[in-house]
Amino acid sequence: MEPFVRATFGRMVILGDDRRALASRLAGLAAFYGSNPWDDQGWLFQFIAQTETSDRTSWAHDFGQYLEGLPPARADTVWNGWVRSYWDARLTGVPRPLDDEERETMIAWAVPFRTRLSEMIQRFENAPPSKINHFRFYHLRHAGLAAFAGVQTGKLLRVLLGAAQTVEWDTGEVHDLALTALSNGGTRDDLLSVANDMARLGCSGAESVRAATLERYGENV
Repeated sequence: MEPFVRATFGRMVILGDDRRALASRLAGLAAFYGSNPWDDQGWLFQFIAQTETSDRTSWAHDFGQYLEGLPPARADTVWNGWVRSYWDARLTGVPRPLDDEERETMIAWAVPFRTRLSEMIQRFENAPPSKINHFRFYHLRHAGLAAFAGVQTGKLLRVLLGAAQTVEWDTGEVHDLALTALSNGGTRDDLLSVANDMARLGCSGAESVRAATLERYGENV
């Protein structure tokens, strides 16, 4: 079936309602199947090269969701096996650059790849999304990311908010995530920067994050 599936990538538009379903099934294949879909002109390389933004974003969204069902050791294997090289290649525009929608969707990958958070942050520094939906921060908070890795979560928030032009529909998710990161070792500089960007972006609770950070670390360090 693989040659026929590959031949479909350039004609996704004719699939109609099945278009989204195919992207989802390919995401599951990438997450659960043991082979490398990316290197040596693998099927994922061709998928990225030939499909439209909506298809690639759908794939990235469902890939992250499928990964959350994997044991941490298995997720690490996927990261080391090809995701790291996939992300690096996309950062250089091979076979095409990451769209802003893809970058925003990939924030959710921090949950399954939580042990690789520092490496993810480095890549987001090179290509952060300009617009972030509040649900991304809700997802990170609900998954307990800040309690697991407070320092890295504070840094991730600093990178994402520092580059963002818009946080859509914030209802306190950024505030809650930032305070949990602070309680679990988030640094003074990162959290003060987060508070400043929360205020710039109109996120609720910016002054609360700033005050809690200064209370914890003091006015001057």
